[in-house]
Amino acid sequence: MHGGGHLVLRFESLRGLSNLLGMTISLLRLPDGACSLEFATEDIDRVRAALQRKYGTPDVERYPTLTVYKFPMASLTFQNEWDDPCLISSSEIGVEMLEHLAKELG
Repeated sequence: MHGGGHLVLRFESLRGLSNLLGMTISLLRLPDGACSLEFATEDIDRVRAALQRKYGTPDVERYPTLTVYKFPMASLTFQNEWDDPCLISSSEIGVEMLEHLAKELG
């Protein structure tokens, strides 16, 4: 920077900002009523372990761009594009599951 310049940081996503600030687990409410639990790549194992501890081992369906975890009470969709992992649910019970995880892990 030269005299009086400003440092400008650009983030491609809100997660970039939350990772910088040390907040690696966040719950994002989507306009359609769905919910996304967003977390850092390094938290994937921690999130997976918490899910299994609380809700048991799900049936897993893998697709090229996502994985669906089917629990008896609801399904959660896992995506990890551009190192931005998240679990998404559009069902009321799934949203409650993600809310509990966010509280436990956040």
